[in-house]
Amino acid sequence: MNSLMQEKSGTPSYHSPLPRDLAEAAPWKHDTNGNLGLIFDKCGDAWTWDTTTGKVLVFNPPKDERAGKNRDWLDEFVAMANQRAGRSDGQLQNACDRQRRMIQQLGGGICYVRNESRFVTGMGRQHPLENGFSWHPTLGTPYLAGSGLKGMFRAWLRECGLGDQDSRIIQRCGGRGQIGELVFFDMLPLQRVRVVKEIMTPHYGDYYRKPSPGESRKPPGDWQSPNPISFLAVEADQPWQFGIAVRPMCDDNGVLLRSRERRERLGELIDKPVVGSESLLDGLDWVGLGAKTNIGMGCFTVDSEIERKIEVEEETARRQRDAAIEEARKAAEFTESLASASPQLQALMKQQRAESWTRAADDQKMTQGILDFAKSNPDPPQDCLDWIRDFIESIPNYKGVWTNANAMQGKRNDKPKYGSPKGSKVRDIVNQLNPELES
Repeated sequence: MNSLMQEKSGTPSYHSPLPRDLAEAAPWKHDTNGNLGLIFDKCGDAWTWDTTTGKVLVFNPPKDERAGKNRDWLDEFVAMANQRAGRSDGQLQNACDRQRRMIQQLGGGICYVRNESRFVTGMGRQHPLENGFSWHPTLGTPYLAGSGLKGMFRAWLRECGLGDQDSRIIQRCGGRGQIGELVFFDMLPLQRVRVVKEIMTPHYGDYYRKPSPGESRKPPGDWQSPNPISFLAVEADQPWQFGIAVRPMCDDNGVLLRSRERRERLGELIDKPVVGSESLLDGLDWVGLGAKTNIGMGCFTVDSEIERKIEVEEETARRQRDAAIEEARKAAEFTESLASASPQLQALMKQQRAESWTRAADDQKMTQGILDFAKSNPDPPQDCLDWIRDFIESIPNYKGVWTNANAMQGKRNDKPKYGSPKGSKVRDIVNQLNPELES
């Protein structure tokens, strides 16, 4: 992480991995949109510039102070990461949406789960804190690679008593020289997750430590002091998604097979019992995902509530997209209809669209708008008259009003056919714009 240079005086001089100006303008100091994976892996915020001495303050402190400094830095990182926990993230949401669409197009299945206990993965990655953590390389969020899911399912089948050469394992997860039918996609969180600092306290460090040449291994005794070691974990009760598809996805000619056939095959491999009454997905709770599963971490359960919520959100988004497409189509048709219209008709049509006139006799905006138009245009062009005629005759119960606005009905033929006896603005419009009416 750093390069150690010896100055002429013999005092070590450390060089920051970031230029001074860039370190001072680092995103983690000014907003909450920085990539958490890069911050954690590179410890960028731990390299600071001492303005009083003009030297770099190095992340790695002296050995006798390192444990405390590491814990302090991890506490600060957890606090910073949890500022954005529970918030929707545009990039993360788009990634989850793309993954769902891809899996659906491949005829696969999407599984929505929730971690019942804390979850940690990637502890074997190299890191100054001694325990690493797996971050998605571009999204900067905790995740589990599809290979980890595949390994968990294989371990679950072994737990059920199947050997590595059992056809049920090879068929699903593959074996030596043979690829399995199931394809596992990365497990991604559906929102920014909460992280937490976990601590493990090995008591027999001297016993597990490799002895120096000529030194015998020390026995595990109660007199040895515990050694607290901090590591990062994901808090419990966080929503996730992952996908599973089946091979082959295409026929020999490269044509994508029908989704229904692949979904049926996926149901046979995933949902139906493999051993006794146990199905493949039961391993999420019994085996667990990630590290530290022997002490209860990494337990997941299928959450149908998340699935229903996602379905509602997708249906809402689909309706919004359809509405936007329909609105764009109507706007294009409206623009095209204006091309051959007279200037007066263009103004009238734009007013109708802006004020959202409805085809109802009691729409005051519509009736007043047309009356105002008639008043300001005593001799309107023919296309205006045709448009007004078509519009008002599309009002329920007003068919034929343009040619016979004053028609009467009833046993005594004393009731107006169109509108109320007290008066009708629609009749007023017709009488004003079309004087040649039937008597």
